[in-house]
Amino acid sequence: MLMTIAMVAVGAAAVCCALVVFAFLPTILSILVFAMQVPVLVFGLIFSPFLQGGNSMPEHVVPGECGAVGASFGVIGWLIELIVFLPRFALQVLYMSLTLPFSSPAAWPTAEALSSTKATPFPPPIEKTSTKTTSTFECMECGQAVTSTIPCTKCAYASCVSCYRAHLASSIERHETTLRCARCAAAIDTSFLQAHLSPNQQATLAAVQACDRVMTCPDSTCLGRLRLSSLIKRKRVCTRCAAAWCADCRRPFHLFGSCVE
Repeated sequence: MLMTIAMVAVGAAAVCCALVVFAFLPTILSILVFAMQVPVLVFGLIFSPFLQGGNSMPEHVVPGECGAVGASFGVIGWLIELIVFLPRFALQVLYMSLTLPFSSPAAWPTAEALSSTKATPFPPPIEKTSTKTTSTFECMECGQAVTSTIPCTKCAYASCVSCYRAHLASSIERHETTLRCARCAAAIDTSFLQAHLSPNQQATLAAVQACDRVMTCPDSTCLGRLRLSSLIKRKRVCTRCAAAWCADCRRPFHLFGSCVE
């Protein structure tokens, strides 16, 4: 406990001494500057008779020797003044730096000052007028400009909704079990047809597909559907190419003769 008190006392004394020295430092520097000039004054008083030449020297002294001695003393005096001048100049600079008034830097703005300033509001955004135009397409069936078309997945033959539904209705009326594209005869997906067929048309198509009397046209380029003739039992007529075929031999219809011939 006593050691701690002693250390605190020594520290306080050191701080006090440092404050006193710092407070009287300009005065101490002034005294040192004055003290540095004392050797120069003493040197001048002692050796001034020798530095003035042969007039003040005794008569028995040779003038040439007196001039050499005076020159050597002059060099020594110049060196002493130089040695004294450098520390004196450093002390004067230090003294001036300590005695100059200290200007504190500008204080930072406080939070209250920053909050009191009103920020300039941003201008409202400029509303852009919509210049979007509706795209139109040309129906390949009727040639009219429409906003939407239904294209074929195979040949890209596109027709409007009205023409597409009219084509499907015509195919159902011809008793075609597989509805196909109007251009390339590619089969249309059944799940896609449900959105464009009425309930009556869907029922008719299902009945035609279930009928076993309907066959495919033997002509590979037609791919139409054959329907039963009401007059002759074995006669089938293609609903697409209107060709007549024999239901027994799948050849062009022959009224007379057997299918073997």
